[in-house]
Formats: sequence, C-alpha cells, structure tokens
Amino acid sequence: MTSQKSRAEVRERVRDRMWLWSHHPGVYDGMFGLPRNSRITPVDAARYLGTPNIMFIRASGQPAYPFEAYAAAFKDVKRLQWSITGSAGATSREEREHALQLAASMPNITGLYMDDFFNFARQGQEASMTVDEVKAIRDRMTIDGRRLELGIVVYTADQFDDRMRPYLELCDAISLWSWSATELDGLEANFARLREIAPGKHLQMGCYMWDYGPRQPMPLERIERQCALGLQWLREKRIRDMIFCGAHLCDQGLEAVEATRNWLARVGDQPL
Repeated sequence: MTSQKSRAEVRERVRDRMWLWSHHPGVYDGMFGLPRNSRITPVDAARYLGTPNIMFIRASGQPAYPFEAYAAAFKDVKRLQWSITGSAGATSREEREHALQLAASMPNITGLYMDDFFNFARQGQEASMTVDEVKAIRDRMTIDGRRLELGIVVYTADQFDDRMRPYLELCDAISLWSWSATELDGLEANFARLREIAPGKHLQMGCYMWDYGPRQPMPLERIERQCALGLQWLREKRIRDMIFCGAHLCDQGLEAVEATRNWLARVGDQPL
C-alpha cells in the first residue's frame, strides 16, 4: 500500500508541464495596443495564473546584470529557465556569462532560452548568434553534474526556413508561437512541419493570451481551442510543455487570461 501511494504521489500532473513566459514588470507598457500598464511581478503572475514554472526573458536591458539579487525572488519557483537571448534577439557575450553564473547559483534553473533568435529579414544577421557561439555555450551547460536544457523560440511566420536546421539540432526544446490568432488555423500542420525539421526534440506549444499581430484581445474561442488541443497533445506525448505569454497580461483584466486561469484550475491537478 505504501509503495502504491508513493507512486501515486509522484505521478506528474498537467500543471507540472505549464510555464509562464515573463519579463521585468512594465517593459511592454504602451506597446502592442495593451489596455493598461502592468506592474505584476513574474512570480505573482505565475501564482495568479496557476503555473508552477517560469520562463524569464530579459527585455529592454531589464534587469541589469549581475542577475543574482534580482533572481532571488524566483528561488521558490519549481522550474525556472533564463534567457541568453532576450526580446528582439538581444544578446552579448557578457550577458551569456552572467546567465551561466546565475544558473550555477540556482539549482531550480533547468535551462537557458533563446527568444526572437531568428530574423530572416536581416541580411547577413539572420540569427542572434553563430552556430559556433551556440555550440560554445551548449558545451558549458553541465554545471556541477546538472545538465541544463537549451531552448529556442520559433514563429510560424518564419515558415520553417532551412537555415534554422543547424541551430535547432543544437537545442533540446523548441517552442512554436503564432503571432496572429489567424495563424492558429494551421496549428496542426505547423507542428507537423516542426516535427519534420527537428525530429526528436522536445516541442512546446506557445500560447499567446493577447493577439499581438492585430494588437487586439485574443478571441476566446482561439485560446480555448489551443488549450484543449494542447492538453490532448500533452497526453499523447506530441508536445512536452505549454507556455503562456505572458506575466505582463495578468493584471490587464483580459478575458483570455481569465479563461486560461479557469481552465488551469479545472485541469491542472489531473494526472498525465
């Protein structure tokens, strides 16, 4: 009986695969047509939404490094991943060094993440780092015997350009994001294409709670369908995680955020 109870207690729940995408409070104030400024912290937003795990992405130079004092607020987060390329693909060798130092000091950091990594409109600078630079940082991602995961963002608008392949081969996890809600019509086909160009990788479904393309509220039927499909794919092992963007929306009074929160409350403690 005891062993059966122990196995049941450690059984993974739906909530364990849920992540909140987050930034320093206020970095998106006045942008993307959002209805108000945001002051909620990533940790408070994750608690509000019901996600135990946080992706923290540096934006607009916030926070300044070194990161240790700022990151102390995240010490009780179940799993934390920290960016090495931030919003708009911003990165530097110095920033990456500080991210590695932070990971060494925080055992709940499970990986490093590359946001906005590709921009195929930038001739000659289609990626935020060279393949060799990504290899170099990957080679340093075993810290005190703990292997960190390397993750990356891909947008459906990138059309799965073949120039992605050498980078995706170096990554462990890939999140796919649809910048405009209308792109969600092709969600099944887009994930099938991603599996084709990045076989064997952990796939993550990026879920926007604001329709960033047209800068308007996310239609409820879109977020509800994405949540339902994401849960199905989690159970079928077609994706590993769902990531909700983002913390800066959790104090905006948005219907899509409340719908997501209510959905997580309903399904979050179900076993996978």
